[in-house]
Amino acid sequence: MIHNYFKTSLRNMLRNRILALLNLLGLAVGMACFILIMTWTQEELSFDRFHVNKDRLHLLTIHHPSEIVDSNVPFALAPILAAEFPEIIDFTRVLRLGPKMTCSISHLPLDGNLIKFYEKEIIRVDRTFFTMFSFPFKFGDSSNALQAPDSMVISETVAARYFGHDNPLGKRLSLNGSQDFQVTGVVHVPNNSVFKFDIAVPLRDPMLGNWNWSDPSYVLLDRPDSAETLRAKIAGSLNTHYPGRLPGKFVVDLLPVTKVHLNFGQMFYIRIFTLIAIFILLIACFNYMNLSTAQSGTRSQEVAVRKVVGARRNHLVYQFLGESVLTAALALVVGLVLVKIFLPLLNHLTGKNLFFSLVQPPWMIPLLLGLVFLVGAVAGIYPALLISATDPVQALKSARTFRSRRSLFRQVTVIGQFALSVLLIVSTIVVSKQLRFFHSRPLGIQTDYVISMPLNAGLKRRFTSFKNELLRNSGILSVTFSQAAPFNADYKTSGVEWTNKDPDFVTIIRYVISDFNYIETFGLEMAEGRSFSREFPTDRMNFIVNESAVRYMDLEEPLGQPLTFWDREGTIIGVVKDFHHVSLHREIMPQIFTINPRLYNALTYAFVKINSADVSATLAEIQRVSEKIAPDFPFEYQFLNEEIGNLYQKEERLAGIFRYFSFLAVFISCLGIFGLSAFAVESRTKEIGIRKVLGASFSGIIGLTSREFLRWLILANLLAWPVAGYAMHVWLQRFAYRTGISLIWFGLAGLLSISVAMAPVLYNAVRSARDDPVNALRYE
Repeated sequence: MIHNYFKTSLRNMLRNRILALLNLLGLAVGMACFILIMTWTQEELSFDRFHVNKDRLHLLTIHHPSEIVDSNVPFALAPILAAEFPEIIDFTRVLRLGPKMTCSISHLPLDGNLIKFYEKEIIRVDRTFFTMFSFPFKFGDSSNALQAPDSMVISETVAARYFGHDNPLGKRLSLNGSQDFQVTGVVHVPNNSVFKFDIAVPLRDPMLGNWNWSDPSYVLLDRPDSAETLRAKIAGSLNTHYPGRLPGKFVVDLLPVTKVHLNFGQMFYIRIFTLIAIFILLIACFNYMNLSTAQSGTRSQEVAVRKVVGARRNHLVYQFLGESVLTAALALVVGLVLVKIFLPLLNHLTGKNLFFSLVQPPWMIPLLLGLVFLVGAVAGIYPALLISATDPVQALKSARTFRSRRSLFRQVTVIGQFALSVLLIVSTIVVSKQLRFFHSRPLGIQTDYVISMPLNAGLKRRFTSFKNELLRNSGILSVTFSQAAPFNADYKTSGVEWTNKDPDFVTIIRYVISDFNYIETFGLEMAEGRSFSREFPTDRMNFIVNESAVRYMDLEEPLGQPLTFWDREGTIIGVVKDFHHVSLHREIMPQIFTINPRLYNALTYAFVKINSADVSATLAEIQRVSEKIAPDFPFEYQFLNEEIGNLYQKEERLAGIFRYFSFLAVFISCLGIFGLSAFAVESRTKEIGIRKVLGASFSGIIGLTSREFLRWLILANLLAWPVAGYAMHVWLQRFAYRTGISLIWFGLAGLLSISVAMAPVLYNAVRSARDDPVNALRYE
């Protein structure tokens, strides 16, 4: 019987090639989109699940009184907790050196040609790091890889960069030209891990008990179920053990390592992309339903004959479900080809290196088979039930008796699939507008023709000479140094005191350590007072704050007010106008500037503002001076405008994904509209012929055959607009600074969707209007 169902289904597909092709193509594109997005989703959900101890590994977090959740905790906290609570059997702290610090790695091979690069993914960790986390070692032993103070574990990428294909164990690399390390291990760092590192070295002893240095700390518990009881025990530990009084109540918590990647905003995008995948698959299924029910009139006589000769309804249901499952199976084959073709494009859009395999993971083939049966059942169940319910007597009289009964369902599905398409189009427009807002909003800081350079150890030792020699060149307008590039690192402190400050007030202020000329190099505007100047020797102990800091401290007359920063007393000499020092995701924070020479060791970046007249010659001069003063270090630079563009990579990728998948959703919907309009015209062939004989105009015939589709599309827009508006309003709330939602965008989405969707309708309408009415009256 199954063989007969298969043979009958195949014959019907060959007999109705156009319909079969439309169904096949629609389902293939829908399934390919679903598989592509689910491949990305599976990668996102798999972060750090490869660790053997994944169920017992947790990140320590701190919940601030201001409702901020911080993944950086004081270095001294983890060992105290491990000593106090037996549930914690091990711990490790992770200090990421880049981009906070400038690190150059060099290697002198036997041929005497020094190999040197800046490495930005360097971490200092406790010696337990590789026994807690299961990074696969290509060379070396994880149990003792970081036991020696001068040991270094490197990634496969770094090993190839410095040593080629040789075994690097025992060879030495130099960090910043001052610290030599011996390579004790080479590891593979999977892409699906929050630990992005190329080099790991042991933490130095002075850092280990430091309460003022905060970075991520991880703990290994004795059992997976110990986390719940331990949470209650450690909640108030920071307030208990912190040396000195903490303003407000800070709560220490545990976050499973498998949720770290998802916890800081990524889960939101996983939900969005999963919904897009489901939407597109539903659109494809709706297409199949519509085209199959549209064909039901022509197949009703076949069903009637089968019923007359004794076929039961359940047999007919099985037959039509078999057709839909067969179509879904063929569509999967075509869809897998499309996945192979478009996976590189998805990798480009997401910035990942995804791959798709039928054998990895092991459950992939059962999952795809399940997808075939699910899509076949969802797409085919309604047409199967509808067609199998045909009354044989009525069907043998006329093949188009039941058009009205099917009309409501077809309206709902067409409106539904186009409403989903319009939802994606509106979302694409809003995301694109928000990106344009990012790039067009005045930042209050001048970054044009400003380059940032790592301030390596050689330049840091002679940074005054470096600055003076650069300024001799007429193409260089200004030079300054700082501990971080604007928009790149967000340094905050609670170590700021001022007059009349409430003792219980929790201070969180961003700070910038620089030399003179920082304000001038970035073109920051002074709202009050003046900038730092060498004419005033006391400025080395004084401060400049931004307008947000004045409001934060509730200072009516900020100039001349005493201020203490890390126990260093000084006076506010100026107030700069607020400018965006981080991305537009976050509000402008209170900010303090200091040029205290005692903090110059923290300087890690040089910023050079150059003349736009001859950029290449000026860059060549900067390189010459840099290599002259620090010959053992590589020369690297980046224009700040490029760094600003990188701040919104996630939104850029989101916009790209929305653009492509919105196009595919509309494409699939248009396939269905094309088939439906063709069936609609065919079913009214005789009516159209009579109307033309009676004098109906060309435009009247077009209106007759396309008016219904236009009503459906308008209704789809009206239904989609409020949903899209609410969804985009929720998304925009993620940004401190955002564009508004304009009704024009909804009109644009409506115009675009209707124009594209009506094209195939009008094609079929024009073709029917041009047909000879004599041929139409011969119909049937």
